[in-house]
Amino acid sequence: MFGVTVVSFSLIRMVPGDPVLLLLGERGASPEVYRSVQQSLGLDKPILVQYGIFLRQALKGDLGESIASRRPVWQEFKDRFPATVELGMTSMLMAILLGIPIGILAAVKRNSIFDYSFITASLIGYSMPLFWWGLILILFFSVLLGWTPVSGRIGIEYDIVPRTGFLLIDVWLAGDGWVAFKSAASHLILPSLALGTIPLAVISRMTRSSLLEVLGEDYIRTAQAKGLSRSRVIGIHALRNAMVPILTVIGLMFGTIITGAILTETIFSWPGIGKWVVNSVTARDYPVIQGGILLIAIAVVAINLLVDVLYAVVNPRMRDLL
Repeated sequence: MFGVTVVSFSLIRMVPGDPVLLLLGERGASPEVYRSVQQSLGLDKPILVQYGIFLRQALKGDLGESIASRRPVWQEFKDRFPATVELGMTSMLMAILLGIPIGILAAVKRNSIFDYSFITASLIGYSMPLFWWGLILILFFSVLLGWTPVSGRIGIEYDIVPRTGFLLIDVWLAGDGWVAFKSAASHLILPSLALGTIPLAVISRMTRSSLLEVLGEDYIRTAQAKGLSRSRVIGIHALRNAMVPILTVIGLMFGTIITGAILTETIFSWPGIGKWVVNSVTARDYPVIQGGILLIAIAVVAINLLVDVLYAVVNPRMRDLL
């Protein structure tokens, strides 16, 4: 976490541009006004002093105020984080529900046409640039077929009061019914598909390789020799022991989901923390970038810690090690 604070603080200051000039505009930035605003933002101090102030405040839970909106960084993050979580969870749920069964089928039908087709498709899915894939999805499903909306979280005709921040839940709480829920769900399809493609490819390939390794173990052959059905051997004995590396990949993919959300939210105008950080980089909003990246890193670390704990739940042999 300390390394994250150093990198986020340093890199944004290497980007050309002055946040004070961007805030005031070139014509409104007289020397006196410029110095006054610079002092009020604390940007007149040496870089090391600025970093020390940021680190001291962060340890107290104070991430500062946005230069553009003058709102606390934590408040802005809290308002946008549910949108990113909703998008990320939908993408990851799609990747898990499709990736694990596809990986199991590829392992069971090893060296078949399905297996070779799967390997080819997973390589293509993993190799596609996210921004290109998102634009292709928009062109095909939105422009040519007209099945899905292009951007946003819900139709402009709906005015939903945010209660939880998760729009699918807020729609039902607002009592707007199935039509509003359908609008919110349809806006979620393309961003989730774009963001979940790479995790889907990785999870399915890891499931295949992990399951193939487990299927070669002695206890699997013993279970088969006892006359257990193939579905029971694979579903109970093999898959459960193969889940540890799969869980590891799922945990790491959450980091990919959050970083990928920066591009996805920008392409689909999704009002989450990814688009928020991109806009802050454009505006040279130092507190938002520093605090936002730190909070994102905390979320990724917490998710990976949770995955480590889940090892013992999935595989009892790991409990003694933990």
